[in-house]
Amino acid sequence: MIMEKRIIFRYLGEKEIDDLDFKVSEDLGLSEDEYFDRGKDITIPEEGNIYSCAGQTESIKIEDFISLLEEFKKMGATHTEIMHHVDHRGFVFNPLEIKVATKKELKEIEKVEKETEKKRLLKELDEIKVLNEEKRKSLLEKLEKIQ
Repeated sequence: MIMEKRIIFRYLGEKEIDDLDFKVSEDLGLSEDEYFDRGKDITIPEEGNIYSCAGQTESIKIEDFISLLEEFKKMGATHTEIMHHVDHRGFVFNPLEIKVATKKELKEIEKVEKETEKKRLLKELDEIKVLNEEKRKSLLEKLEKIQ
């Protein structure tokens, strides 16, 4: 019998880092006015790579990023998701532990999945009872009107 391998994605939290544009201006020792006068920027793409600075993104200081990743490692994370924040100039990070489930974990997961399915089916049965009772009442009312 071949044992099914399942991967566990265990989310350990969420960390938002936003207003990165203000952080960069602070890091450079610039006032907001100096930093946001963006018409004077000089962008130098990587030689031979016309896409090296394409797209809208934000910069995060490497030391800050390393500190964040170290914090995630202390939490037990092996990976992180990085999403661009849709409202702010920043990112949303989700530290997570990704691993192949052990036999013990598979048994626990299977138990939880069975309990969840049992609850779902019981709820569905209750909903059907309510619907059938409502339908029964409606049919009885129609029948009374006919008589």
